[in-house]
Amino acid sequence: MCFGNNILVNAHIIPASFYRYLKRSDIRPLEIHTNVRGEYKKKSHIGIYDKNILCKNCEKIFQRYDDYAQHILLPDFKEKHYILNNSGKKVGYNMENVNYDLLKLFFMSLLWRASVSIRKEFSRINVGPFEEALRSMIQDGNPGDENVFSVIVSRFDDYLGKNFLLDPHNEKFDGINFCRFYLGAGYRVFIKVDKRTLPKSNIFRFFILKPNHPLHITIHSLLPSSKELGVLKKVIKAKN
Repeated sequence: MCFGNNILVNAHIIPASFYRYLKRSDIRPLEIHTNVRGEYKKKSHIGIYDKNILCKNCEKIFQRYDDYAQHILLPDFKEKHYILNNSGKKVGYNMENVNYDLLKLFFMSLLWRASVSIRKEFSRINVGPFEEALRSMIQDGNPGDENVFSVIVSRFDDYLGKNFLLDPHNEKFDGINFCRFYLGAGYRVFIKVDKRTLPKSNIFRFFILKPNHPLHITIHSLLPSSKELGVLKKVIKAKN
């Protein structure tokens, strides 16, 4: 699966830096596997890696993208980054001067790694006929425009939301295929795996990562009615 024919190395699917963020808190990092019977909860201190997908040289290419994502996403946001609604409520973050190419290629490399991995934690991610195009674009350092593998970034803004992970999976917005990832540090990322574009009426179009534009991050909370909190309670109950 490597870009070349060299000896393969242990390659993280989700960068270890996002797991280290979880270890800053009092809650130990958890891996939640809703699709693997009998493995609802598993502790992880260094993250999930696969020794079958990348060689050392390819890992260096991916590391550049991983390092940049860490630089942009993991520092604490300041008040100047807040997006407020008409009532003064914080509804998102606005990050200026983002390198579109590096950040987009990070998310594309995350998608590719998860799709080709044989780890069961990523068994629900499969890009199908898009795999070769995705691989080629990463190899060429080509992020494409905002309509190709479109990326939408959101983040939980509460304590619990920043200290748990769920397994990635496919879902649809207005009938358009996306893959949903949980990165740690509260991040949920949606990556489009579809030739079609979101309709203009879809509010998430505003948050799509675009060249020469700020990165807009929408905020979510783990409200009692949220799907994530419901899944988290179900998994913990099943484990206990």
